[in-house]
Amino acid sequence: MKFSSMAWRRNRWVNLALAGAGILVILSYIFCRDSCRFVSGSLMGVDLKYTGLVYLAGFIFLVLLAAREPVFFYLAAGVGGEAFLLGYQLIYNRYCPFCLSLAVVVLALFLINFEGKFWKPGLGLMAGGFLLFSLAFASHPTPAYGSQTEPGFVAPIFGKGAMEVRLYTDYFCIPCQETEEAIEPVLTELVAREAIRLILIDTPLHQETALYARFFVGTLAEDRPFEEVLRLRRDLFLAARQKITDPEELRAFIRERKVPFNDPDFDQTAAFFNVHLTEDEIDSTPTLVVIRKNGDKEVFKGKREIVEALRKVAMS
Repeated sequence: MKFSSMAWRRNRWVNLALAGAGILVILSYIFCRDSCRFVSGSLMGVDLKYTGLVYLAGFIFLVLLAAREPVFFYLAAGVGGEAFLLGYQLIYNRYCPFCLSLAVVVLALFLINFEGKFWKPGLGLMAGGFLLFSLAFASHPTPAYGSQTEPGFVAPIFGKGAMEVRLYTDYFCIPCQETEEAIEPVLTELVAREAIRLILIDTPLHQETALYARFFVGTLAEDRPFEEVLRLRRDLFLAARQKITDPEELRAFIRERKVPFNDPDFDQTAAFFNVHLTEDEIDSTPTLVVIRKNGDKEVFKGKREIVEALRKVAMS
């Protein structure tokens, strides 16, 4: 397919519109207010979200230069990269709506700008893009804690009900904070009634979460009342919003609130968390897993689903 200058000018606006749509997809993921997804991946150490923004910015630059052949070659390499990411999602059976939407944008741009006479080098660049991602892409399909050794085993389990409720949140996930604030009253009621066995599982979507999880578990050593546990979690969410990532600064932050802290064997707690993270195939936060007395399991994701699910549990 060979475009005339007039056709290229018409397609330029389509190109810019689609690239803008792709940027909006990425930004909507970055600033998502309902849940945080674990599609944490990087290319040569750079988070894929920002790699995608840079890629689309480069595409817009080439379009504005009216560099038709470079645009085609650039998109061919991008299609190769997207092919790798699609294959990765297929292998692990984990699908990211934002990633798939961006792949559709890149493929549409490639088809719009297809240059038949350059199909051979284009195919080579696709292979190159695929190879680059296969060598430089890093991720893990399920968030998990690494091996950590810290100075008996404490698990954040509350209530003795026959129904098990597992709540997966991340301190650095804004929707998680909003969800925990919204469900505090119903959780307090359900735990007090011994209607549920609640497990609070800190989910390491963000690198700093492991530090916060260790400090949270350390405050449970004195068997605190559940209401105090919830207050402490509010404090930790506040610390995360203040971007406290230094262990001593976080220790001082907790000390200011006059909360006793003991160094637990977090290695065992992390292993306990990992078992549930893997079993429930957690890929986003907040996530609520409800296991009923008959063994039936239900999974709810995002603030709205979780609030409604717990409301129904309280009414049952």
